[in-house]
Amino acid sequence: MNKLFIIGNGFDLAHGLPTSYQHLMSWYEKDVMSKLQKSTKFEDELFYISTNTGSINNIISPPDSLHILMGRDLADCKSELFQDLLYKYNDKNWVDIEYFYFEKLKEASQSKSRDAKAGYLNDGFQNIQNLLIKYLNTLSYRGGIIPNVLELFKPQEMVDRHLILNFNYTNTLNFYLEELKPNPHIEVVNIHGELNNNENPIIFGYGDQHDDGYTELENYNSNELLRFIKYPKYTLTDGFKRLSRFINSRREYEVYILGHSCGISDRTLLNEILENKYCDRVIIYYYPDKNDFLAKTTELTRHFKNKINYLTKVQPFDPSLQFPQLTKHIY
Repeated sequence: MNKLFIIGNGFDLAHGLPTSYQHLMSWYEKDVMSKLQKSTKFEDELFYISTNTGSINNIISPPDSLHILMGRDLADCKSELFQDLLYKYNDKNWVDIEYFYFEKLKEASQSKSRDAKAGYLNDGFQNIQNLLIKYLNTLSYRGGIIPNVLELFKPQEMVDRHLILNFNYTNTLNFYLEELKPNPHIEVVNIHGELNNNENPIIFGYGDQHDDGYTELENYNSNELLRFIKYPKYTLTDGFKRLSRFINSRREYEVYILGHSCGISDRTLLNEILENKYCDRVIIYYYPDKNDFLAKTTELTRHFKNKINYLTKVQPFDPSLQFPQLTKHIY
């Protein structure tokens, strides 16, 4: 049977790559505080900070340093979105950040000056994307594969086709592709782009066109409101078309969830895959325990309009499907 692998941020984390939202914020705060050890002033797209000599010596390390600086009126955050995220979302995942952005976008759409409000919000979101790109460029995964995962990717029958739908921006998957060698039965779609690839630029934003609020955004006839909506950006490459050909090839397929949160910010895409009549079943690899499995199955309910389909396709908890973690890694 054909297999479709959905790869998310948990895949990178399983290989020891620090790519969570918390990792990004910790790196950023450490970078800012390091620069303030050498100068009393700091400025970038997100912050302006002015201190006096010795004023930061007793400020503790991340994740509290920027909070303390703002509390002492030593730092001004240039983005209301980023400031809200600092205070409310430091312990959240990428899907939560994207959802929070979308809620703020809907608020901006209700303003009389909606384009200006949305533009300010989007500029802040763009700066977060820029920060993420800068951070990811400090990481470079240089080796190590999980044998069980490699075996999973290999087609068992010559007639089987596998499609790996990669939501990550990093190069972790490439080490598996090198082991698999060029194989006409394995296709890879980097659906959200690749780091430093102008031919397949990063897609960062929100992707739930089933949300009632999205229809309202479209009806305002403002492109600014849609600047970070994912779906239009899928036309920049042929990735979505290749995915569509695979899921509509008149052959049944299994879906394997490998490190993807199954969150609502990708509902449009995931609904296309999961409610397709050729989707036979959905197999979830979880980590670290049954709570993560339950979180993913709960998220998956939002991608199924037909709840009987959901109960039929999503496979029950299997203790043997704990996502293996690479103990030795290089980056």
